Amino acid sequence: MLQAGTLAFLAGILLLQVQAALPPVWCLYLFPFALIGLFFTRRRALQLAFCLAIGFLWAQYHAQSLLQQRLPPDLGHKQIAVHGYVASLPERNGDRTRFEFDIAQVESHSVAHFPRKVLLSWYDDSPSDIQPGDEWQLNLRLRTPHRFMSPGTFDYSAWLLQKGIVATGYVVKSGGQRRLSQRSWRYPVESLRFHCQRYLLTTLAGVPAEGLIRALLIGDRSGVSRAQWTTLQQTGTVHLMAISGLHIGLIAGFVFFITLRLWRVLPRLCLLLPAPKAAALFAWLAALLYAALAGFAIPTQRALIMLAVILLSVFLQRRHKPSQVIALALVLVLGWDPFAVLSASFWLSFGAVALIYYVLLIRPLRVARLSHWWRMQLAVSLGLLPLVILFFQQAPLLSPLTNLVAIPWVSLLVLPLAMLSMLISVVSQDLGVWGLHLATQLMQLLERGLVWAAGWKASLLSIPTPGLTALLLAFCGVAMVMLPRQFRVRILGIVLCLPVLLPTANRPDVGNVRLSLLDVGQGLAAVVQTAQHTLVFDTGPRFGPTFDAGEAIILPYLRQAQVRGIDTLILSHSDMDHVGGMTSLLRTMPVRHIISSVPEYLRDKRDTPCLAGQHWRWDEVAFDILYPSAVEFANISTDNNRSCVLQITTAHQRLLLTGDIEAPAETLLVDRYGQKLQSGLLVLAHHGSNTSSTPEFLDTVRPEIVLIPAGWHNRFHLPAERVIARLASRELHVLTTATAGTIEIDTGSRLQIRPYRASHRHYWQVW
Repeated sequence: MLQAGTLAFLAGILLLQVQAALPPVWCLYLFPFALIGLFFTRRRALQLAFCLAIGFLWAQYHAQSLLQQRLPPDLGHKQIAVHGYVASLPERNGDRTRFEFDIAQVESHSVAHFPRKVLLSWYDDSPSDIQPGDEWQLNLRLRTPHRFMSPGTFDYSAWLLQKGIVATGYVVKSGGQRRLSQRSWRYPVESLRFHCQRYLLTTLAGVPAEGLIRALLIGDRSGVSRAQWTTLQQTGTVHLMAISGLHIGLIAGFVFFITLRLWRVLPRLCLLLPAPKAAALFAWLAALLYAALAGFAIPTQRALIMLAVILLSVFLQRRHKPSQVIALALVLVLGWDPFAVLSASFWLSFGAVALIYYVLLIRPLRVARLSHWWRMQLAVSLGLLPLVILFFQQAPLLSPLTNLVAIPWVSLLVLPLAMLSMLISVVSQDLGVWGLHLATQLMQLLERGLVWAAGWKASLLSIPTPGLTALLLAFCGVAMVMLPRQFRVRILGIVLCLPVLLPTANRPDVGNVRLSLLDVGQGLAAVVQTAQHTLVFDTGPRFGPTFDAGEAIILPYLRQAQVRGIDTLILSHSDMDHVGGMTSLLRTMPVRHIISSVPEYLRDKRDTPCLAGQHWRWDEVAFDILYPSAVEFANISTDNNRSCVLQITTAHQRLLLTGDIEAPAETLLVDRYGQKLQSGLLVLAHHGSNTSSTPEFLDTVRPEIVLIPAGWHNRFHLPAERVIARLASRELHVLTTATAGTIEIDTGSRLQIRPYRASHRHYWQVW
């Protein structure tokens, strides 16, 4: 019953997480009745139903408790004076310092509820000596977390929910910030990590692998470069650069073995406590210390709970089936944190444990240790492949080979040496420094090998997120492939995996197009697909030195659509909210042809300026550049009015993309083309600004559907109220990416509209 009940409990938690809205609060009063029903019924079906209900209500209770702390809507983006404490290790990136902040009191407003923990960024003038435990009086601007609602993008709001954070914001520049005191004793774990970080930064200054060692020892990944992350992703070794369950288990195993041997040497100690019990106790304490270095991150909490279940059975000298141990660990993890199911690491860690148990169950250990290690590594890598594709839309094909070397290299050489060196440095600093430098040299040697492996062009395969049916078939197929040969079902298992590994592309029919206006915040990016070709119109904004719409939003969407290359990239004009993602896109995706009104964006003779009169046909669909002409390009001084204007003509529809043109350009278009401008779909110019969308232009285009690319709660307050009123007076169907997310339009005899948010909404999204 434990195993089946645990799965039902998990199913109940999952059922809550897929809800678009939380059930009424009164449902929580059913929780005690579900508990009573579970303990007093004898019917198995009812017991499983009660376990499911308990999981659902337990998750609802945690979600309700956390979301009650949400930022009041009337305080969003307003300046707020607060008093509180720095609660995490500060991460510095250029001119930005980011940290978690525990709010003790709101001083400028009278509020009934307020976020207890927020994630803050402090720009430009942040003090260099911020550390955990600092008591500050700060002036902040806060907002409710928001994710870009587009296929394949990272769910930022769900990630924050797992960390107990329901608001983000920044420290107002010159806002009269004041440090009140330093109370490191309030956050002893984070203070320990802070001092370790300072020591590593000083000791390993200028060493290329310093960021990797810091990530490995204290879970601080801010020093890992973009190039290093790319290498780790392409070789499937990202998991090694976090304090994971694997590392915690190895540290615990090492301490267990050493303690067991030393304890038995001293008989008097064995009289006080048997050696296996002492080994289990010290192993868990060592794991606890190592997890503390990671700040008790969510994956380490799960690893500690799982390890505690295993070591407790050793301490109590009781034998349990591995499936019972896994089930008990799962119940405790979910009981501690129901939001764990939103994390990829939860599924990958428990999936790896379950796979190891499955492999040992169907093939008992009868081979040499090295062969067994290779077989187990291959089984885990292949078995987790469907989950890796589900969460990351990528399949690192070299993962089994690279991990075969990287896991023992990091876990048996680099990690123990680095940890021992940190401990030795307390007694002998010179010896500790020597050990740390040796560990970094070992890490650099591994990194060179990984860079060489990542150089193989087919090292990483991009695959779209599979559907539920394809995913279940893949799990069944993997299980069949791992069965012994005498079952003779491996070929069938491989066939069942094909829907995930070789998905069919969903492209428009010849003569039609699919226009996808992507949710990139306050900016513009659109993808146009025909039966065999792909066009990208603008690349959205750049949000920071290492984060832009090209890498975070456009590339995941193209991978989901199984686009391997872009036929034409149109860069309408030079505003950063339209070309901010260009560099990432060009670096990662082949682009055959660029059309741009900005000469410096043209690479060579393959590319052409954006000038009126350009025309081409793809798959019986016509594409026409309507604006600007050569004369207008030469005489117009404003970038907005140099924007490319593209009209797409299918068998039944016309679509018009207008960039950031303003009223003068709209007037020129009306005078030049007249009724030829008429289009069933219009992507509104300049994000719905008052400077565009004149009545004459709208009356000439006469669209049925108007799409507005605008950011959620953007600081420009777009689309403008006057423009919205103008559209409403004409009874047009208006959709905004700020509220609808990415909007897909398929042409045909009628335009088919699919707003992404409508089918992917979750209760933690408040807009």
